Amino acid sequence: GGRGGATPTGASAADYCGDFFAESGQAMQSCLSLEAIIMRRTDGLLALVAQTPPALLVAFVTELGLQLASAWTYIVLDYMRRGKLGGATMFLDDDIEALKRLSQALMQEARRHISANTQKAGASASGGERSSLTDVSLGDCDDAQRRLDEGLRVAQGLVWKAQSGRTEELARFAGRVFGDNGFGGADTLAAGGGATDSGDRG
Repeated sequence: GGRGGATPTGASAADYCGDFFAESGQAMQSCLSLEAIIMRRTDGLLALVAQTPPALLVAFVTELGLQLASAWTYIVLDYMRRGKLGGATMFLDDDIEALKRLSQALMQEARRHISANTQKAGASASGGERSSLTDVSLGDCDDAQRRLDEGLRVAQGLVWKAQSGRTEELARFAGRVFGDNGFGGADTLAAGGGATDSGDRG
């Protein structure tokens, strides 16, 4: 118990997500792992999924998961660039695993609601799993999960690089990723030199 804190409702949803991102951004500064933040916030985030209109479920879960991974990646890269990752490296494996578990839990909740709405709409088994009311299917969840997995794969590569590289090397790598145009998320990281170049563990 105690994972989720206050459950967000209605108009407070955006504020709740904003608080989560802000708290995540402060995690390294206070040497508090992102895993601990996620444990406290998981129930609240699942409640947000439960309140999301069916037609928006998959898009919401996908963007939430990708933005969380992107925000966490930004923080790690920023610390790399400034040569201040230091002891926070010990948290990275647990953090990335927590992000994976959260994305799976959010998508599972989305699947549950889509299945329930499909049944309510009276979709026949032979007609597939798409609901005429929501136009969202479990297949859409599969596609979204693949997108999330790819974003997390890039973040995982960054963890390996952080654990295997020297401070100066990591600072140069992070500088290349940020470049002159700022940080654009996992796509920028993947194009900025390949987080797995020196950290591919198979």
